[in-house]
Amino acid sequence: MHRGKLILLIFLVQNILCSNAQGIKEKLASIPGITISDVPGMQPGRYEIFIEQPLDHNNPSGGKFKQRLVIDFKSEDSLTVMDTDGYGISYSLDPAYQNELAALLNANLAIIEHRFFGGSVPDSLDYTFLTTAQAAEDVHYIRTLLSPVFGNNWISTGISKGGQAALAHKIRYPEDASFTIVYGTAVKKSLFETKIDSMLDELSKTECGSRLALYQDYIMRHKHELLPEMNDFIRKSGINFGKLDHETVLDYMILELPFSFWQGGHDCTRIPLLTDDPFSKFKFLTSVISPAFYSAKTLKRLEPSFYMSYHELGFYEYNTKKFKGFLKQKTYSNRNFAPDKLKSFDRTYLEKLSAFLKTDSAKSVIFIYGEHDPWASMQETGIAHKLVVKNGSHKSRIADLSQQQLEYLNRLLKQAIK
Repeated sequence: MHRGKLILLIFLVQNILCSNAQGIKEKLASIPGITISDVPGMQPGRYEIFIEQPLDHNNPSGGKFKQRLVIDFKSEDSLTVMDTDGYGISYSLDPAYQNELAALLNANLAIIEHRFFGGSVPDSLDYTFLTTAQAAEDVHYIRTLLSPVFGNNWISTGISKGGQAALAHKIRYPEDASFTIVYGTAVKKSLFETKIDSMLDELSKTECGSRLALYQDYIMRHKHELLPEMNDFIRKSGINFGKLDHETVLDYMILELPFSFWQGGHDCTRIPLLTDDPFSKFKFLTSVISPAFYSAKTLKRLEPSFYMSYHELGFYEYNTKKFKGFLKQKTYSNRNFAPDKLKSFDRTYLEKLSAFLKTDSAKSVIFIYGEHDPWASMQETGIAHKLVVKNGSHKSRIADLSQQQLEYLNRLLKQAIK
């Protein structure tokens, strides 16, 4: 039996009739504060929506901003999957895009863009209002507005930082969704977690990890071989790094290599031999972590993410001791990419998450991890459910679960969704 059909068995009673997509569009358009448009290239049913939100939910009469979401309508009788993205959602405007969970459940889909990202950026970037609590209120407000159209049978979901958004919403409004599924979402205890370092150290002892470590060590100690390749790449691509010089960017790339390699589930057989030419060595490095990530444009776009990581969510740093004497700069903290106006770290969200995972509401949450994803080093999920994809990465999804794991997930969903 196809794995997707296993999940769909739960919902045979929801046989989808012809959807009155135009009628749904009219209902959505009638909601105060909403603007709606069709997604080019899609049949009626997928819409781009902007909802007026308070910048500060504690002061609803104050400033406003427009928050974007994309709706993919199936039927008024269907379950609705609410996907809280941690970033922008332009990808969902691609007619070929499918959300895994919504596709498996043949469900309606609401993809919610995170405040301060993509098309949901306020006129004034006041980071005071970029918090997990404010984002959770955004989601609850959207859920409340859409309930009269889509009913009350909802599942929430999110990937990585989007999973944190789903959990923050679940903590504050546990009844908004019957079940919550998050992918690759770490449960941290503090700003920096040494568990990531421990996991990367253990992976470096494997056959693949040992080969990666030798490659990383070699290219750091022989940067002079790769710098001409780096300069040529930048010249051809026209990347602007702002205040960062080329060698410092190369240092960052080499330091980031193990984390991104395991997170992305890259192929061990593609790791170059130490005798390979500099072009091959550099090409592999860029296939794991592109220089474009450190461009002034990309870092400016990701500044809100770094702010959240260093203000509430926690992040990771690099072990630079083994490369002492080879690095151009004294420090290589990812904190350098957060805005200067960054406040001190606030543990409130992490403490609330830890407490929540001990409550009965956590029984309606499931964490899905890839075994080798560095974020999976932090799996203190309390009494919530957890499924780990063997040899998996940050890209691991329901489709990668074993048959036994799928049957377990099937039972959980069947119990949660009446």
